[in-house]
Amino acid sequence: MSVARSSLVFAFGTLLSRLSGLVRDRVIAATFGTSPLITAFWLAYKLPNMLRELLAEGALGSAFTKVYSSVSLEDKARAQKLLVETLLLMTLVSALVCTIGALLAPWLVDLFLLTAKPSADTELIRKTTVGLTRLLFPYLGLMVVGAIAMGALHQRGGKGFFVTSASPISYNVITILGALWFVGVARAAFPTWVEELVAEPGIVGFALFVLLGGLAQMVIQVGALRGRLVEAWRDWRVRFPWSPDLKKVLVLMGPMVLAASSGQINVLVNTTFTMGTDDAAVNWLNYALRLLLFPIGMFGVAISSAVLPALTRSLTKAGGKVDAQASSEIQNAFELVLWLMAPSFALYVVNDLAVVRFLFESGRFTLHDSEQTAAALYAYSFSLMGYGLMKVLTSFYFALDRTSYALRVSLFSIVTNFVVNYIFIDRYGHVGIAWGYSITLSLSIALLIFGMRGQGVAVRWSRFFRSMALLAVAIGLSIILQQLAVGALAQTGWLERLSVFEGNGLVLLVNSLVAGVVFAGLGLMALRMTPKAALAKLSVRRARPPGSSGA
Repeated sequence: MSVARSSLVFAFGTLLSRLSGLVRDRVIAATFGTSPLITAFWLAYKLPNMLRELLAEGALGSAFTKVYSSVSLEDKARAQKLLVETLLLMTLVSALVCTIGALLAPWLVDLFLLTAKPSADTELIRKTTVGLTRLLFPYLGLMVVGAIAMGALHQRGGKGFFVTSASPISYNVITILGALWFVGVARAAFPTWVEELVAEPGIVGFALFVLLGGLAQMVIQVGALRGRLVEAWRDWRVRFPWSPDLKKVLVLMGPMVLAASSGQINVLVNTTFTMGTDDAAVNWLNYALRLLLFPIGMFGVAISSAVLPALTRSLTKAGGKVDAQASSEIQNAFELVLWLMAPSFALYVVNDLAVVRFLFESGRFTLHDSEQTAAALYAYSFSLMGYGLMKVLTSFYFALDRTSYALRVSLFSIVTNFVVNYIFIDRYGHVGIAWGYSITLSLSIALLIFGMRGQGVAVRWSRFFRSMALLAVAIGLSIILQQLAVGALAQTGWLERLSVFEGNGLVLLVNSLVAGVVFAGLGLMALRMTPKAALAKLSVRRARPPGSSGA
């Protein structure tokens, strides 16, 4: 399956899971608002989630996918053996890490609260965060096992991509049930010792359903490989999982962990700075970041997940060099990321407050919370296209085994992030954290692109410059037309007669249509296609019988 088709399959599944994720976040915001309890939950969730992103979605996922892709081309039996061995070893490692994390919870939480001002709320947040951290650390193990299954499923093409991208729906649905139903059940039914040993019963009940959702997601991913796992387990004879292929995964993981760790270190630094501004700021930044990750999850992650196996196959066939096919895949991925991210950027910079009010403002989530979240979203939105490119660039460096350069860029980003936060935090508060994120990411992207020199990547510059010029026009024209559309809607007086949900929904609908028309029209110009030709090509593809090849 091509990168574009794999990306679209992955994006469709991710769209479904991200939409359910938005519903989940709206329910959580309405249920808890920005109270100290939910602040403590997000802090506790960050600790295992940081390691999940570093290991499951970062070093482990990338290293396993790279080696598994190469071995699958040579020997299916070896690939199956590698899958079982990695699952067994990482299950043991995850259990050890989760145990250590639970024991060190008080000290880990204190790192987040270094700059927090002493108060009754701060003390409540600390106590609750420590208890929830111990409860939530097994989430890391579930996600690590799921990441290995994800790497294997991606080799199956369309069906595998859909399973991995849609499986978070189960997590979201169970989490929603936890917020809507089990919070009340826990408060009424849990014994008093739960609050003494862990935390307030309602937030404990919610955290238990978060764990249950993670378990359901992992079971779906591993279950999709049950036939392959049963066959591999039947033939497995090694008493300790330490085959040469597994050694390659572990050796490759080392530099990748260091290269990818900058993001998690930056999360720790950002959270520590944030807790020195306002107890609710963690929630504002969290919801803004969720909105930032919506288009990234749909398109950026989808493309990178498809690019890494494709690049690995191309480089393996070309003897570890960047040939014409790999160059074409890289350029296509770059242009595809930018064209898919740009409409979301144009929408966010014009409709930051409308997006937040439409999605989150209800129940205990107030207008003030919406305004603070929107300010952070505006700053975050300038990292959208860079974040998407980061996924493609990471795939390139990992596939080419150039992790040492990526490591140096990561170290640079850690220093830059700290310096920018230190400068911005007093003047801009939590919004300065979001600006620091965008600035740091943009500089890192520039360095990673600069590092591609001399790697044999053949770029078709005339096509690239034409595409980027049309993209810049699309962004500017879209922003101007959206602002005109909002002004026209305001003059009609309709918005004043509608509810918060309806009014902001109308604004988003109109501006989405405006941006969609602009980007679709100029995108067709970039492809040198008329709307009629695009529809005809799409119709031909749909009419083609399954299994047939196309020109």
